[in-house]
Amino acid sequence: MVFVPSGEFLMGIDYLGMRYAIQLCRQLKGSVENGVCQGAPFANEMPAHPVVLDAFWIDRTKVTNGQYQR
Repeated sequence: MVFVPSGEFLMGIDYLGMRYAIQLCRQLKGSVENGVCQGAPFANEMPAHPVVLDAFWIDRTKVTNGQYQR
């Protein structure tokens, strides 16, 4: 397991980040398909805000549900 110390990070995106995400989506998708590359799918990422997490331990490798139960 790996120890992750407590700390603060910025979660989400601001307006410019959303515009960039839309632009990148359109470049990768080629066109606007069913609203996929519109602002709505990215709206739940706004606004960017600071988040503080307590320290925690995390497995270095993937763990299946069965391994977790054991």
